Formats: sequence, structure tokens, C-alpha cells
Amino acid sequence: MQTQPLVTVAIPVYNGSNYLRNGLDSILSQTYDNLEVIIVDNASTDNTEAISREYVAADSRVQYYRNEQNIGSISNFNRGVTLANGKYFRWAAHDDLCSEDSIEKCVAALEADPQIVLAYPEDRFIDEHGDFVDMESVQKLNATQASPSARFHHYITIDWLQRWNTRQVHPVFGLFRTDVLKRTPLFGRFMGTDRALIGEMTLYGKVVEVPGTYFMRRMHATMSERAYRSDYELSLSMTPERRGQLFLPRVLMLRGLWDVVNRVPLSTAERGKCYLELVRWFAQYGGIRMVKDTIEAVRYLREHRQTS
Repeated sequence: MQTQPLVTVAIPVYNGSNYLRNGLDSILSQTYDNLEVIIVDNASTDNTEAISREYVAADSRVQYYRNEQNIGSISNFNRGVTLANGKYFRWAAHDDLCSEDSIEKCVAALEADPQIVLAYPEDRFIDEHGDFVDMESVQKLNATQASPSARFHHYITIDWLQRWNTRQVHPVFGLFRTDVLKRTPLFGRFMGTDRALIGEMTLYGKVVEVPGTYFMRRMHATMSERAYRSDYELSLSMTPERRGQLFLPRVLMLRGLWDVVNRVPLSTAERGKCYLELVRWFAQYGGIRMVKDTIEAVRYLREHRQTS
């Protein structure tokens, strides 16, 4: 009998006692049970630790790691990967849910095609009570083209050239090949780093949506997209060391994608085509957004100098 490959699910969390039980139950009730579930607690001050230890005692698949001090959300997400032992890896936000067959179907897709490096479920949206809500649908990211540059072109078109409120962020909560994921630097210290990581995966192989199974993203007032007035403020929450500095989030994002194209082993021709995609993004969308970023950054710095 063939042994099921081990899947690592990392749950990075900070003060997540409001939804942590729901998130853990969603993962532990999966039809695919060869799991290790790693809770990475970023020095929470609420009941996150007590809830986590309760689940560790009840289920041998659950492990709990607590940072002695808050290391920031990006570093906490990355730590989950360093602790992973599975052939496949998935991040799970403590406040989101997924259908019971989500991991099973994503594993099946990866096992069936070794060229797939990331398989992710369809998305749906729930409110703070877990009820489904209507949201504008997004174009599906199915980067299955033969060449890395063609997959990257598809990715830039589907994600980076769409309106901000319809961007593709949900594939990052799909199932990665762990060995490929560990070739990357994981999340960098800039807004949109999750999207840059997805772009890097398209250069390594196929990224596909698995139909008929669902990731359910919880929409609530404290989620990052709603908690901050501007992308500049959202960026500061991820990189507080930049407080007081004038920087443009889109410049950092572009540099992150540029580093991706530089880093991944590609032929000269393929790399050149990918650089042209970044030029296309800047010409069609990024340039005007950088003007808006500048206005938001100056406004924020002016306001906070007046109040400091």
C-alpha cells in the first residue's frame, strides 16, 4: 500500500484567539490526514497559547512553537517553512477556513503532474460569523504554459494588471512543493511579497487552481486590507523599521519582482522576456500607482510630523 506523502500546514498567528479554534478544526477535519500542523505563535498576549496547547494535547499531529518576542508577521510566516518536514506545504491563516477535501484534492493534483509546483483551491468569502458573502469574482490564475516567460506573462496579466480589489492573493494559501518553495527567499519585507512569491513559483513550474474544493477567506474589520487607510500604512505594518522614511510601496514591489527574475535560473532569452513583462506592468499600471503612492506617503509623513 502506497504511503500518503506528508503535508505540513503552518498556522502563523498573533492574538488569534477569536478564530483560532475554527481554523484548527478546519484543518484537522480534512479528509487527508497525513498532516503535521505547526502553530507559530508570534508572542501573542491573548489566549492563543492556551488554545494551542489544548490542541497539542488532543491531537498528536499538532505542534506549537512560540516566539519569545514579536518578530513581525513576515518573519513569522517564514518560520513555518523552516519548521516544515512535509513533501508539500500550506500556510493557513488562523481566521480562514477550507472545505474538508481541500488538501486531498490539491495533493492529488500535485501527485498527478510533477510540473505543478503550486495547486490552490477555488476561493469563497465568509463574514465574521462564517456566513458566505458575495464578492466580485477574479480571473483564475492557471499558469500552465510551457515556458517560464509565458507563465510569467499570464501571471502579470491576471494579477498585476488587474484592479487592486480583484488581485490574486489566495494562491499563496494553496499547496506548494516544499522543495521548490525552499529555493525561494520566501516572503520579503515589502507589501505584495506574497504576490511576488507566486510570480516566482510560475517561473519554476505550473500554478493551477483545483476546481470543486474551496478556500474560505474571512472578511472582517481587523483584516489588513481594511485596517489601514493606505498602502503606505499597510506597508509600515509589515516593515515598521521604515517608519519615518519616505518610500514607495510599488517601487519595493517592482524591485522584489525584479529580484525574482534575476534569481531564478533562466536562459538569457527567457529572462529578457520576463524583464519586458515588468516594463509592461510599469507602463500600463505601476507608474501611475507610484504617483498615488507618493501622495499617500507625503500625506502620512506630514500628518505624523504634526502630531509627534
